[in-house]
Amino acid sequence: MYYPESSGAEYVEIFNPTEKDIILPAIYLYKMYENGEVYNTTVLQPEDTARLLSIPSKGYLCFTKSVALISKKHKVAEKNLIEIAKFPSLNNSGGYLALSSSQEPGKGHTFDTCCFRDEMHSQSETIGISLEKKSPEKTSVIANWHSSQNPTGGTPGIINSGIK
Repeated sequence: MYYPESSGAEYVEIFNPTEKDIILPAIYLYKMYENGEVYNTTVLQPEDTARLLSIPSKGYLCFTKSVALISKKHKVAEKNLIEIAKFPSLNNSGGYLALSSSQEPGKGHTFDTCCFRDEMHSQSETIGISLEKKSPEKTSVIANWHSSQNPTGGTPGIINSGIK
């Protein structure tokens, strides 16, 4: 969700398609230029840094600046939502992101890299509507994204609206 309504908040979600839980001290969110050069890195981890992140097998984690706004706006439980006080502002006209297990670009495991922009939506209204992967197991090519069909505009921390 890069362009939320005033009653919502920006968020980034990760899905674990494997048969095993993924447990990490943190995930790193890279904001990048189109050429892949990283210009901002945000550490995504619980406030209690002794607590590890756990992405359950076939499960989701959602990172945001405001768990309360996300939970209320999208009518989702808070259990898969993690509040990040310094969650970066996402550009409303689009951008490029990556989620990695390493603070250093090119090191560790990169979970996903994607772009986001209005042309990727499958409908004309984009404000308050999240982009969702059609098939989370597949790469983030533009054709694998569409507008959330959920009446709240998104499905943070739960299965995407277009997946059965």
